[in-house]
Amino acid sequence: MNDWECDQVLDGQSLDDYVDYYTHQVLGDGGVLFLANALGAIQRLLPHTTVRHKVIHIGFSDEESTYSVNEGDHQASDLLIRMPRVGCAVCATVSRHLTGRSIDEPSPLDTGELLILDIVASRIAKSLRPKTDDPLEEQSLSAIGSLVDEQVVSAWLKEKYEIGFDLLSTIAELRKLAEQTYENKSLSFGCIIDTAKKGLLRDRVFPEFLGDTKSHRALSDGFSTAYVISSDGCLLGFKDIRVYGSPRHLGKAHYPMWARNLVAQCTNQSTIAIALTKNGDIVVLNKDGLLLAYRFGQWQFWNHEHIRHVIHIESRVQRVGTASEPVAKQLYESALDVAFRRSGGLFVILRNREQIKFVRARDRIGNLSRDPAEIQLDEAIKAYGNVENIPRSVLADLAGLDGAIVVNSKGKILAYGAVLKIFDDDQSENVKIEGSRTKAARAVSAGRNIAIKASSDGDISVWSEGEPVMEIGGVS
Repeated sequence: MNDWECDQVLDGQSLDDYVDYYTHQVLGDGGVLFLANALGAIQRLLPHTTVRHKVIHIGFSDEESTYSVNEGDHQASDLLIRMPRVGCAVCATVSRHLTGRSIDEPSPLDTGELLILDIVASRIAKSLRPKTDDPLEEQSLSAIGSLVDEQVVSAWLKEKYEIGFDLLSTIAELRKLAEQTYENKSLSFGCIIDTAKKGLLRDRVFPEFLGDTKSHRALSDGFSTAYVISSDGCLLGFKDIRVYGSPRHLGKAHYPMWARNLVAQCTNQSTIAIALTKNGDIVVLNKDGLLLAYRFGQWQFWNHEHIRHVIHIESRVQRVGTASEPVAKQLYESALDVAFRRSGGLFVILRNREQIKFVRARDRIGNLSRDPAEIQLDEAIKAYGNVENIPRSVLADLAGLDGAIVVNSKGKILAYGAVLKIFDDDQSENVKIEGSRTKAARAVSAGRNIAIKASSDGDISVWSEGEPVMEIGGVS
């Protein structure tokens, strides 16, 4: 029986680091690589989960492979794949990730997350077979394994939203689009898929439409205009998606600010949007906001409620006041904004007044040593009151400055563009930190404050006690 390292995919290591000699002999290199990629897909796609798996030897027989996924108990869900033809079974336990300091039990996986497990298990059960002497079959299995994440995402969307057209081809076309330009500018694209509507199959144009002419591809920018597509790939319309009001569902949704217009169009559970950004990201949105993102060659699901829950828990554990829901929501969504802008930013929630020592004196709002222009800008920022009242576009610009946005537990903004400091154990100032968000997050969170870091590469991490307790959006 072997334990699997669920967050590694044979990164230059021997295949025997993942399975024992016996299983390796049965599956071959291609089979082991496929199994490692497929099992690793769970945590790559669901980075907020912890996955533990084991390979168990069972007797050989000609029985078909079977699999099951159950919700398990309150804390974890279980996956079992029996493959008699290769003489082994795979057992996996999947749970939401919470730090060891958490005083709460993790909530169970939701139906969407369980569907991911079901699809991964199905792929493994259908694809794994004893190795043969045919090198092409071995290479084919390895190739399938390298594409498993995208296959799972496509199958998940098709099943959850009953989409009839070829999503794998659609994603492939969008990736091609990301490499092209129109009049020397990067292309962006947006479409709204209304799964409650169907067209005539003879009129289906999607996704082939994306490869027809460059002018068609450049017509929609996904910000002010978007195509409307039926569940079976027919073109239903081309519309102005700009929203000037505030649809009710936007108040509860989580999304990068540029995606607001697309999210506003997703007014019910049967409508989703797919967009390509000028940075080359592919995103899937629904009425709850950002659902999926393809960035730096990797797909990930975004579970916003769980991320906010982690911020809330860490605030309680570190006694950072109440870290009210509006404050946590505003800071997290601002982190989303700067992460997808690729400008980066650092947000700090201080647990008490004494922790202001981490902020250089002249960077604090209201400090008399600040320049006249800074003092006047301070007054403009103070006029908003707490941080949750600052418009997201303003907060994103402030976060883009070289330095941190610092608030207290009630959301009062204490500094922006602030240089943070490190102290050694005797509390004497040791070294200033400038231009390094990771080091700054580590330093300030070591003082039992909470830091939310968005890197210029686009990932978001939550820091507590000097360590990241949650990371999403980066490459694993």
